[in-house]
Amino acid sequence: MIDPASLAPAVAVAARAQPERLTNIEGWHEHIPFAFALIALARPSVLVELGTHKGDSFCAFCQAVAELGAGTRCFAVDTWQGDPHAGIYGEEVLAELRRHVEPRYARFATLMPMLFDEALARFADGSIDVLHIDGLHTEEAVRHDFETWLPKMSPCGVVLFHDTRVEREGFGVRKVWQEVAARYPNFEFFHGNGLGVLLVGATPPAALLEWCRAEAGAQETLRAVFRKFGERVRIGRHLELYQSANAELWKRTQQAEATLDGAVRQLADTQKQVGELCLQVGDARTEILRLGDLVAAWEQRAARAEAELAKVLSSRAWRATAPLRRVAAWLRRVA
Repeated sequence: MIDPASLAPAVAVAARAQPERLTNIEGWHEHIPFAFALIALARPSVLVELGTHKGDSFCAFCQAVAELGAGTRCFAVDTWQGDPHAGIYGEEVLAELRRHVEPRYARFATLMPMLFDEALARFADGSIDVLHIDGLHTEEAVRHDFETWLPKMSPCGVVLFHDTRVEREGFGVRKVWQEVAARYPNFEFFHGNGLGVLLVGATPPAALLEWCRAEAGAQETLRAVFRKFGERVRIGRHLELYQSANAELWKRTQQAEATLDGAVRQLADTQKQVGELCLQVGDARTEILRLGDLVAAWEQRAARAEAELAKVLSSRAWRATAPLRRVAAWLRRVA
């Protein structure tokens, strides 16, 4: 049987867990309450995570350490270049994670951009209390990570395997988990793609050992409790996204309305200008008509003058006086 008194602190911590960092990588979100409970129960001196990506799980561990004053040194090992399962990405993921971790947890948290095997030499044998394996999920990679890091585990060592319930091509976590679970005390959560808790140390945390040795009904109760806690985190994340989307939609609506108001004002100004131009065009048309009337009148007067001139030129008097006009022209030249 599980002693309720031994569970109370961990359950209380898990119930209060409010993660500060939740990215769009949701696979670990539902296990964050257990991350808080684990820190409360195990009080590890050293925690190492193999495979961090955007850091939801690692930041949950760090937040729990800070809030509980656990004194744990936390290390995240990852190339931050991606893999076939997590996808390939660039340096921007690590840079963004640094911006979250360093201001909050720099005194005890270290990000180690390197291969898992390269990081092995940085840790003494028997020095790691909690190891979280969440790197490349092929069977060969998971088995290699467990076997190479096992000597680094302390007498109270706990190893976490994520995605123990994922069964699809290329994922071998479940097979490795089944192998190691046959050799060590263990407990498995079925929600959130599955999380295996393996007690590899000779003297593991007593409360966790109780969990592993509890009868099936008690274990199922624990799974149900932490599944509910995990669902709350997941729903909270979705609610946050919904509220954020609503806020963004409201912002865009306000911007659209402001743009529309501006367009309406501009249209009104344009209509006013068009009205003024129409008046000017009307005035111009009136002036054109007036000038047309004047031109028509002048054309009529010119036509009458031409007719009068033609009449004069064709008259007998004009022809009779032609010699006199020639003499007068000659005298003007002589003069």
